[in-house]
Amino acid sequence: MTTFAFHLIAISVQCGVLVLLAAALSRAMRLTSAQSAGLWLAVIALSLAALLMGRIPLHLPSSDPLFRKSMTSEITSLTTAPRHATTRSGSWHENGGAVSHWPLVNWASVLLALWGSGIVAQLALAFLRLVRMRRIAADARPVADFQRRAEALFARHGLSRAPRVLVGPHVTTPLVAGLRRPAIYLPRGADLSSIELDLVLGHEMAHIARRDLLSGLVASCGQVVFWFHPAIRYAVRMYHDAREMACDARVLQRQTTTPFRYGALLLRLGVDAPSHGGIAVTSRRYRTMRRRLEGLKTAGAVRGGRYRLILMLPLLLVGLPWRPVASAQAPVSSVAPQTTKRPLFSYCVYDYSGMDRHDQYEMSYSAGLPSDEEQKLQKAHQSAFWILHDGRNYLFTDPETVARARAILAPQEKLYQAHGRLEGSYWQVHGPRTGNESRLSALRAYRQSLESSNLPADVKAREYARVDTDMKDIMTRLSDTAQADRQARETLDAAMAAAEAREATSTGELWALAQDAYARHLGQSW
Repeated sequence: MTTFAFHLIAISVQCGVLVLLAAALSRAMRLTSAQSAGLWLAVIALSLAALLMGRIPLHLPSSDPLFRKSMTSEITSLTTAPRHATTRSGSWHENGGAVSHWPLVNWASVLLALWGSGIVAQLALAFLRLVRMRRIAADARPVADFQRRAEALFARHGLSRAPRVLVGPHVTTPLVAGLRRPAIYLPRGADLSSIELDLVLGHEMAHIARRDLLSGLVASCGQVVFWFHPAIRYAVRMYHDAREMACDARVLQRQTTTPFRYGALLLRLGVDAPSHGGIAVTSRRYRTMRRRLEGLKTAGAVRGGRYRLILMLPLLLVGLPWRPVASAQAPVSSVAPQTTKRPLFSYCVYDYSGMDRHDQYEMSYSAGLPSDEEQKLQKAHQSAFWILHDGRNYLFTDPETVARARAILAPQEKLYQAHGRLEGSYWQVHGPRTGNESRLSALRAYRQSLESSNLPADVKAREYARVDTDMKDIMTRLSDTAQADRQARETLDAAMAAAEAREATSTGELWALAQDAYARHLGQSW
């Protein structure tokens, strides 16, 4: 449970990075509404896949020291409890430092309970919308004149047959619903001219032709699973807006009308979207309506083909939860024991103190004391030093031995804490550089796409000038921060080397302490 809680937190952070990257790509490449809808749908789908599948293994060469550290941390997680791991006693140690918190299992359980409750609430709302939509469908009736208009339009939008057109008393705005047999629902008493009716039907047919009902399920799943995530909610909202604008553009391209007339129809229909699971012509938010009206000005313009979205997909892969692992030539056979066996050497120091209702129970570094022994310590409010060596457990509870073990571990913990602070400083420099590098890649891809675009020469020249200016500015910033980034990386590596060296020393000192204490009959073994 605790592992999944950490996985959920990590994926949430990575999804936020993915959404930021998608927003930068969308702005830098000036996508069409259809391409933008595809981009945001891909972001939502990748976020769901990352949560369900876990981290994706990325095979890297083992010669790079940074890659070796990543490999070491992954292998350590299989053999001993890592410094970043959770323990049954409820402590979490960032970079080897002991930090006192409430029991980790408790907050992980609360976190997952809140997440699950939110999902249940979202599913309940979705069920209510489905029930309401079924009620609307049950009360709706076909109208022959409207059906004939649909028969005359369906071929223009690439449909194999005309959808059913129904009119209902509970329909407030035109919408389309139904996965297997999509149907268009119109409000009863809607005062639409024949031209306006064609535009409304055309918009709903565009949704059917684009398979928006099916792709909308992916967006709905993302909204349900990541109900707490503002970035995913933003991605879902951007997908919905881009989807509507794509259908607007399709109507203007395939039917005889003007942007002014179509925009006037949108305004006259109002801004109340359905809340019962259908896809409507109009939007609830004023900002979306304004974007749609502004998008009508360029809805017929072609700013690039489908290849532009394909160019973006490799860039989006940067935001996926990659997990560096060793390549085939790396010597992995010596560090891949069976996960069912206990490690040959591990240790921990338990500190317990009662403080009103806020009890502290810390573990310094461990593969895990047997649960029955741990429970005994908890009930007795007793501190202990435990070590596992060659498959044999040694447990010491006398205050002197525990204090000496803690003193041995103190320098190691301080070094790892210092490494954690340096890592934060490093990412303050390296994080913006990563963002600038991603944006530079997006601009280069967009500039390359301009070469084969059919934009007017003056527009293309302005775009080249804008992109070149942005690229020059980004490259200047990258050049200015290159030395600071390199120095921060070297300092971070040196801190890690010092901490690992101290850890090796601590290991020997702890085993010597255990041998001495056991020889003086101060502990027990099994």
